[in-house]
Amino acid sequence: MKNKIDIEAQLKKMATEEPSEQYPTWDPQEGETLVGIVKQKRTGIPSQFGENDLMSIEDERTHDTLTLWKSKVLEPFFEKTEEGDRVGILYIGTKKGKHGNYKDYKAYNATKDKTDGE
Repeated sequence: MKNKIDIEAQLKKMATEEPSEQYPTWDPQEGETLVGIVKQKRTGIPSQFGENDLMSIEDERTHDTLTLWKSKVLEPFFEKTEEGDRVGILYIGTKKGKHGNYKDYKAYNATKDKTDGE
């Protein structure tokens, strides 16, 4: 008789694993782009800053899969993007917060392929 795998324990372990260990985090230089297919979206992932969401994107040039973490700037993009979408993200660079009241932030332009009738 085969030993049974403790599925619940395995699921709990998977939920606590750092996703960036699975796929490296996209860490672009100013002006760099990432164009590819969203392979996975995950929500409520534990991170050093609390729970966050991520998407794993397969770069269509290199075929590497990279992790993109949600930020306030990318929130609308995350909301409208689904697994299987072809997306493009441009890292603009670090911008100064307005009026000195806000922290500096990483700025992006992001879009998804609109060939699906949107």
